Amino acid sequence: MGKAIRRGKRINEKRAKALLAMLARCGNIFDAEISTAADDIRGYCLRRGIDYQHMIERARTYGEQIPHLENLVGSVWTSEGAKISRVYQDTGEEEILVEGDGQYSEAYYWTAFEQAVGHLNQMIEKQAMFELHSAIERGVASVEAYISHRAHHWNRLNKDKSLHDNESEKVRLEDKLRNWVPIMSGGRRIDLGSRSWQNFAQLKSIRDKSVIHPNRSSFGMSIVEMASIANLFKSGIAESLVELHLLFQERIPAIIIKESFAPDFLVD
Repeated sequence: MGKAIRRGKRINEKRAKALLAMLARCGNIFDAEISTAADDIRGYCLRRGIDYQHMIERARTYGEQIPHLENLVGSVWTSEGAKISRVYQDTGEEEILVEGDGQYSEAYYWTAFEQAVGHLNQMIEKQAMFELHSAIERGVASVEAYISHRAHHWNRLNKDKSLHDNESEKVRLEDKLRNWVPIMSGGRRIDLGSRSWQNFAQLKSIRDKSVIHPNRSSFGMSIVEMASIANLFKSGIAESLVELHLLFQERIPAIIIKESFAPDFLVD
């Protein structure tokens, strides 16, 4: 029987505790008590009558839900005959998302990330190279969409200093990361030479050359190569998104935090 790619099942206890702390401190569960308990999850569990060691074990196991600390609501919602809109508290501006039956995404970057993780799971289930390609495409799109998400908010509040990327004013993603991020974040910068952003650049190169604009009529990849590239996702996509959220002081969807702590892909 040939080799197969799989994901490791568990992380060590130290990383599990760090995962719990980040979910509490930075996750999107919006509970003030949980946020203040980030440095004392054990005490929080004791006050709530929660089995702390059981919570750690759940955090160690990939794919397990973590009640009390994890917001289990996803990014896509269904509308049945209603008008759904977002009202911005800072300006009172209303943005209509959907009218009547349909679906809407709470945040497109979050949806793209969920799709990327789904493709990684399908890569394992089908042992399929092109599911990995789809995961890369969606993962890179999630980072691109996050920058657009922040630019949308910036432009709403800074109409005289708005940032644009359109057919007449094309801006490369690298330039947005290098130039737009400090403008939108009050001077804070990301280190594009760090491991996570170097891995992101590698995934983006694969996306550009092999997925979006393939330059060959045929293509192949070994299982070992698939695992090696899939292992770039944790740092290159998930950790990069975590860094951006922290830089903008924005709550992080639980799925992004959990993937930044995920066990590696392995080959048996």
